[in-house]
Amino acid sequence: MIVLGIILFVIGLAFLYCPTKVVKFLDLVEKILFNRRFIILQSKKIGFIFVLISIILVCTNIRVLTKKNLLYKAYTNFYSHNFTASEKICLEIINKQPNNVDAWVLLGKTYFVTGRYLLAKSVFRKTKNIPKISEKKKNEIEKYLLLIDKKLEK
Repeated sequence: MIVLGIILFVIGLAFLYCPTKVVKFLDLVEKILFNRRFIILQSKKIGFIFVLISIILVCTNIRVLTKKNLLYKAYTNFYSHNFTASEKICLEIINKQPNNVDAWVLLGKTYFVTGRYLLAKSVFRKTKNIPKISEKKKNEIEKYLLLIDKKLEK
C-alpha cells in the first residue's frame, strides 16, 4: 500500500508540474484511453486528486501498521524482560479492543511472571469468558491457572 501511495504521489506531482510530458508519455502508452486536451485542461485537478489519494493511502497504511505492531511490541518487551512496558501496551490494546484474547493472555502472563498471582488469576478468568476463544488458548489458560493455584498454596 505504501508503494502504491508513493506511485500515486509521483504521478500527482508529475501532473502538477509537467503535464505536457505526462501527456506525451500517456499518448505513447495508451492513445485510446486518454484525451490529450482533457488531460492538459484538467491536469491540476487530476494532479491534486492523485496527491490527496496518495497522502490518504500512506497515512491510513501507517495507522494500520501501528495497530498491528502494538501486540508485537508487547511480546518483544515481554521476552526481553521489560514487563512494565509490556503491561502498559497490553492495557492499551485491551482498552481499544476488549475482546483481544492475545493481549489478555499476554497481560496475564506478565502478571504471573512479575509475581502478581491474584491479578494474573483474575485476568485469566476474564479471558476464559471472551466469546471467540480457541481451545488452544483455553488449555494454555488452564495451565496457568493451575500454576497460579500451586504458587498461592505455598
